[in-house]
Amino acid sequence: MTLHEKHMELVDAVNNAKTQHEHWSAYCRLQGWRDGVRAAGRDVDLMAADLAQFERGHEHRPMCGGVFDDWSESPNAEVSHEHGEDDAPKQPKA
Repeated sequence: MTLHEKHMELVDAVNNAKTQHEHWSAYCRLQGWRDGVRAAGRDVDLMAADLAQFERGHEHRPMCGGVFDDWSESPNAEVSHEHGEDDAPKQPKA
């Protein structure tokens, strides 16, 4: 698996999450992976991720590094009560 393929796998996990908790857990994994890649002296090509989303037909969705900025929780998502609302990862402030 190439670096780009792994990056897109993690990006897809963020974009395909059904609940807020799932979304932010996947986002934290993605950010941690990106940080690790950078720490290893490699670059993550965020523009390549956006271009991959364009090729998938998502050229009109707002995004950064392939992650959709307009993500929202699925209306039919089953909410897990395993973690309380306070346990969910918080969205970082821009």
